[in-house]
Amino acid sequence: MKYHSSFGTVKHLSPAINEFFKTKMAKCAPDQVPLVRELARELYGQSFDTFTGGGWTPGRHPITASSATKCLLQSWFRHNQFPQEPLHPRVGATFRMGNIVELDLYLVAILAGEEVSDYQHQAQIQMGGWPTNNYLDFIHKSRVDGLRRVVDCKTMSSFSYQRVFDWNKGVDDSFGYLGQMSQYVNYALEAGLADTDEGVFLCYKKDTGHIDEHIVRLDKALIAKANASSKIIQDHTEYTDCSDCVQSEPVEGHGAAQEGYRRCHRCMGVPLVAAGQADSRRPPRPAEYAAVSGPDGWRLPLQCSYCDYKFSCWTRPWQRIGFSEGKPVYEETPEQYIQVHVDKKGKPQFLIQQ
Repeated sequence: MKYHSSFGTVKHLSPAINEFFKTKMAKCAPDQVPLVRELARELYGQSFDTFTGGGWTPGRHPITASSATKCLLQSWFRHNQFPQEPLHPRVGATFRMGNIVELDLYLVAILAGEEVSDYQHQAQIQMGGWPTNNYLDFIHKSRVDGLRRVVDCKTMSSFSYQRVFDWNKGVDDSFGYLGQMSQYVNYALEAGLADTDEGVFLCYKKDTGHIDEHIVRLDKALIAKANASSKIIQDHTEYTDCSDCVQSEPVEGHGAAQEGYRRCHRCMGVPLVAAGQADSRRPPRPAEYAAVSGPDGWRLPLQCSYCDYKFSCWTRPWQRIGFSEGKPVYEETPEQYIQVHVDKKGKPQFLIQQ
């Protein structure tokens, strides 16, 4: 789905960052330079620890402001803890490089004399009635108009950059970027961190090195859509009580949450998913994620090729599958499955086979 916007012409942050990369001359106060070096050591260490950590705890509620704005079915698979496709080295490297670029852009913004703060600010946002933890990249106070805005850093190819931020055609929000930003801006306004309903996408094109930005405005309709998706996911999921809870607080909710939010270190106030109990309750695939016809046959939409649950999603009959040495293992011969072809550049293509 595409959303049109008149924003994107005023630059608040990228000109100063580009100027620093050109001249390497710090415009912050001289005593800030050594502090930036210390901050770089501290934040890089924290980023590395997070990347190499164990990830989210199995059984916890994994719907976030980011995932709720993406494909409803993808979020349902993750929420119900279906087998996740093993992470390919190039995908892991892509995410890690994105983390490093995000941190570097923040530090360079300080050296460039820009006023930035609240790096990786933890934001608790209600999704479908449940509290979820999310992280804002950082806040920037513009020298253009003096207003504070949420900044969300994106590392992408030139192709993806054009596909998402081609303002003449409208923003392609297949990956949920606008919905995610709307959630973050709404939170920042309520928390007193922002002064405007605009957010900044600070984008780095990894294949060319260009840095640019685009301004988007909070869209309440996207927030409502994300909350509606979260409730659908919850209504199509089985839950179980947490045996470690010692108290609860009455609050309206879904499933096991109707008795109240649990308060303990294991479930963190949200019901635990009964993994493997909701196969028959799977919601249908959204209409916008339909297969695409090509010269080699039907293939997955671009956004589906990045999904960790594509082998479960595009297999008939619907069933749980496993993985062995990175390849899907089926309990029974599927009527429909995905065949992977790798082109001369090493890029995989996912074709649907009957």
